[in-house]
Amino acid sequence: MRFIHIFNPSNEMALAADVTNYTPPKRIQQLEQQMASLPAAYARRGDVVLTDWSAATYAQLCQRAGCELVPAPWGWSKAIRHKLLRWGVPERLMPSDETLGLWRTFASRSFVIPYQQRLRAAFPLPQLLVESAEEFIGGRGEWTNERPYAVISKPEFSSSGRGICIAQPQQSVNNLPALIDRFYDKTLDFALEFFLTGAKVHFLGYSVFSAKPQGHYVENYDEEQPQLEARILQALQPLATAAAPDLPRQALQQLIRAHQTALQQLLLGRYRGPLGIDHLVAKISPQEVRIHPCLEINLRMNMGIVNILKHKKK
Repeated sequence: MRFIHIFNPSNEMALAADVTNYTPPKRIQQLEQQMASLPAAYARRGDVVLTDWSAATYAQLCQRAGCELVPAPWGWSKAIRHKLLRWGVPERLMPSDETLGLWRTFASRSFVIPYQQRLRAAFPLPQLLVESAEEFIGGRGEWTNERPYAVISKPEFSSSGRGICIAQPQQSVNNLPALIDRFYDKTLDFALEFFLTGAKVHFLGYSVFSAKPQGHYVENYDEEQPQLEARILQALQPLATAAAPDLPRQALQQLIRAHQTALQQLLLGRYRGPLGIDHLVAKISPQEVRIHPCLEINLRMNMGIVNILKHKKK
């Protein structure tokens, strides 16, 4: 099987719009054009990377390749599916609109709440996780909290982890279609990367990235897996005790297994493809850290997986 890769980082915007004909803002269109060749970093021999929709039809590219090309966009939405249909891709090679509606639910921040509940049930060391302050707000929903700390509000769908800090959460936050979470004093941003087939949840590896305090993604560390794991373990080192010096590594491995269990229970057989789950290491006190087990689920390709696949190609 050979693929035709499409870089469409406007995916979350298209999910938010949830329409078949979506046009991203001009600056995003420019970004997609400038970085259209990015999938070449991980595409396999014989795959095609689409850099110009107008240069050839789908049929012409298949003729040149000598076989049928299966579309592999950065992320799936109704908009990219219908754009590919208009371009000539057979409907049987793509998820249906009904399937994409289900995937949209999994990609939304509202899904983080039930997912975290399943994840925490599978994680054997709950005392190592941050206290949960998450709630999804929608319609006439209201969220209040008497605790005297700031929170961050994120819309149901947004790219690059954009968020708005709310300094006084004890005041009601009304009518925001958003996920509300505590504003943590973080020491590290990292993600666990997975790929779901029809039968198994595969753990691909780690990614470590830098982000602004509000969560806005900046860049990934372009390193091999042992170096990335070392960064995570170093951030988790305060978890170690004299009685359990290897607790940071144990916690990380148990977190991976807990995600595999939760993904098997909630997504296996219902979603196929790559996904990344964002975490952070939060400083609770000068000597204490905990893990935020799921900030968001990126149900698509991401730069962490690009880094993993790129290094595997070397």
